[in-house]
Parts: sequence; C-alpha cells; structure tokens
Amino acid sequence: MLAVRVVALAAQTEPIDQGTLLIRVGDVEVGREQFVIQPARRGGLAGSTLRATASYPGFRPRVQFITALERNAAQTLTTFQFEVGGDAPERTVAELARDRLTVRIAAPARESAHEYAGGADLVVLDDSVYSLWLAVADLATEGGTPLRLIVPRTGWRGRLVATRTRIPDGPP
Repeated sequence: MLAVRVVALAAQTEPIDQGTLLIRVGDVEVGREQFVIQPARRGGLAGSTLRATASYPGFRPRVQFITALERNAAQTLTTFQFEVGGDAPERTVAELARDRLTVRIAAPARESAHEYAGGADLVVLDDSVYSLWLAVADLATEGGTPLRLIVPRTGWRGRLVATRTRIPDGPP
C-alpha cells in the first residue's frame, strides 16, 4: 500500500504543461516567459497552479513579473499573486472568498484594496504575462463561453467569449 501511495504522490507533482514563450516585436525578441502548470494547489488541494516568470528583456532583464494563479477543481479562480521586480517593485494579491475577489496592491509609494464580484466565469489577465491566457483556453468551448476578465494591477475589467475552434487536420 505504501508503494501505491508514493507513486500517486509522485504523479501528482508532474507538470500538466510547461514551456518557454518568446515575446517578439517583429523579428526582435523583447522578452521571455517561462511557465509551468502543476496539478494541485497549495496544501495539496484539488485544482491547478500556473506559475510564470516573464523577463523583459529576455537576457539580463531589467524587470521581471512573477505570477502564480491557482484554480480549484472546477477551474474557478481561487488566488492570484503577481510580483513586479525591478526599479518599481510591486506586489498584487487577489483571493476569492464568498464569491468576492479581493485585490490588494502594495508598492513602496502606495497601497490599495478593492473588491470585485467573483464567479466561475472570472479570469485574470495581465498585459505582461501571456501564459495567463492558458486559463482562458481551458474554459473555451466550441459553442463559446462568455467570460468576465480583470487585470488586477490596473483594475481594468471587460468581457470576452472564449471559443474553441477545430483546425482541419489539426490536433483534436
């Protein structure tokens, strides 16, 4: 029985997906982002955790964005943490409790907290971390899934429809 438990724990720590995104403007690389998606949340809770580090520029970066996005087993956002490293450090933490998303931002010159409506249709994005779009792709359906989005660092909110499109002769 111990061997089965050890195997199950080892399989739980294997990444669901991981990779490096090259961020380019035209033919010029302006940044790099490394991401990994783990099949659990903090404390071994059911769900998934996406961790990403985006660096601008890709080599000898002047600024880094370190992100952690946790979703429960139903793929609903539970927590989001975003840290900016460089000349203007900043930390953003968002947590979902009782269907309310509380966003706290701390920087050397300011602190703020805001609340927004939560829900299964809420996704978080940031214009500096592209792997966050993987959460949108997970929720997409062929018929289209209406989603609300928020960029926690700025408070910007919007709506989108995530549609999964099959490409002829492409992957299923």
